[in-house]
Amino acid sequence: MVFSQHTEVVPSTRQLAINNTNIAQADDRANVTYEKGIPSQLILRATADSDQAIRIDISLMMVIGRKDSIRDHEVNVDLTDFNASKAGVSRYHAVLLALDNYIYLKDIDSLNGSLLNGKRMTPSREYIIMDRDIVAFGNLEFRIEFAYD
Repeated sequence: MVFSQHTEVVPSTRQLAINNTNIAQADDRANVTYEKGIPSQLILRATADSDQAIRIDISLMMVIGRKDSIRDHEVNVDLTDFNASKAGVSRYHAVLLALDNYIYLKDIDSLNGSLLNGKRMTPSREYIIMDRDIVAFGNLEFRIEFAYD
């Protein structure tokens, strides 16, 4: 009797996010442009405590969530220090994508969802983000600030 071993390759969260990219213009932002171009960094400033912020270097894709264990190496933007677990932030909650001269935000089917400027985001749909937008991951709210070198 011959046994064959089948090894299933499970795609990473990063691969799933890239493979499921479906760029759609966000509401009334179809013709928007960034006056100064793509920022070099984003600052997520907590609206509840403006002294608490996280600075993000722009790259092709940045996974937002919370790290609970060693295996969560794919989270680039860790919101754990903002009490993210109690605020309803998923381990893999959303992604920021820098594509086609825009920065997009996409909720990746998180349990508690995301809001952009008070409107619920449709999971797996990309939304163009702008300087001073307000984004909420679960109940954790931030103001987005663009930073340039």
